[in-house]
Amino acid sequence: MKLEVLYRRCNSSEAAKSIAAKGLLVESHMLKIRGTPAKCDSSKWVSNSRKKTLEYMPNGVDPEDYRYCIVLKVAPGTVDALQMEKREGAVRRGRNCAYGIPPELVGWFNGRVVEVETYDLTAARLPLYSDENTLHLLRAEDGKFACFVSFSPQMLEHGKTLQFNEEFSTVRKSWLKTSLLWALWRGDWARKEGQECLIQINLPPPEISFLVENAVSTKIPGKHEILCQYDPDRRIISRRWLEGKDFFVRAGKTAHFAIPSSRLKEYAEKYGLNDITSEVKGVFEGKAQHPTHALYEKLKLEPEEYCGE
Repeated sequence: MKLEVLYRRCNSSEAAKSIAAKGLLVESHMLKIRGTPAKCDSSKWVSNSRKKTLEYMPNGVDPEDYRYCIVLKVAPGTVDALQMEKREGAVRRGRNCAYGIPPELVGWFNGRVVEVETYDLTAARLPLYSDENTLHLLRAEDGKFACFVSFSPQMLEHGKTLQFNEEFSTVRKSWLKTSLLWALWRGDWARKEGQECLIQINLPPPEISFLVENAVSTKIPGKHEILCQYDPDRRIISRRWLEGKDFFVRAGKTAHFAIPSSRLKEYAEKYGLNDITSEVKGVFEGKAQHPTHALYEKLKLEPEEYCGE
């Protein structure tokens, strides 16, 4: 799951302040237009096109005011969110893949900013960013990585510990998901028939390494013990909950591992099963203002990029 990249041309002062603020500024800046100082537009314009950003230079504006470029690395789904806000009129429309973010939405946008870089375009080349898949996981409190799988309640037995019962088939493969939000989107918040129980399994790093190193892409024909498939991940636009819209947007990539159900049963016996259905339904029914944060906080999960062990 790669971070998305947005660009903003600006002067040296704004570039320095944006690095310090770790995002866009609310304050306006003065520009020189045909030698005359003028206040810039209060909307903060960003673009998701590197090419259009490099080509952009308004007529009559002092080149020094567009000499720098801020690179904003933002959470997956941000561009979709801006596009949606643009359609509804909250974000201004612009040419060249541009989005004009008004001051009242800057705080919301900055909450999605992960990293800010700045480049002097007269002295440095604006880098290209790779689109390769990057595996992101959720680290649990015990140092293990959380994975998720959904089942019908008929396959589970809630005793002293949660276990699979005789209804659980060890013949077929089970899909282990690395993204909680994708699992929730896929299973409609544990309301979809046959997926009413959302289970979390915390696997230690060596088990994750084993899956990564031994999984074969579903695109490769033949029978393989462990399969891997990357699909578009899902994200929640948190502001939408306040308006009663509980939908997801596509964002980045997420990995799923198809493993023999016998291996899943071994994981259950060795590492335990955690039924998190009530926790996720509580966030859904409560319409938390920041649902992703509420989910991760309630389940004590921390996003982390996987780099191997």
